[in-house]
Amino acid sequence: MYVVQSDRFRSKALNEIAAKYDVHPSQITLWKNESVKNAGSVFTAPRQLTREIEQLNAKIENRLRIIGESLSQAEGGKNKLVYPYR
Repeated sequence: MYVVQSDRFRSKALNEIAAKYDVHPSQITLWKNESVKNAGSVFTAPRQLTREIEQLNAKIENRLRIIGESLSQAEGGKNKLVYPYR
């Protein structure tokens, strides 16, 4: 992607760019097409990852709650588990 980004707006011929980076001209064309096609994912991917992280954190908290309840029941309800994460 660096090749596409670095020379994307310059007025160099495709063969010059290919020679500079020691790649075939068709590879540069392929990279350029992929970067244009997937340009929108730069903005949507972080939001999707944030949602996935929130879902995983909710699962972790739920499992910690279950573990705490199990420990509390096993010890006869004497001690409550303190969550160090919140």
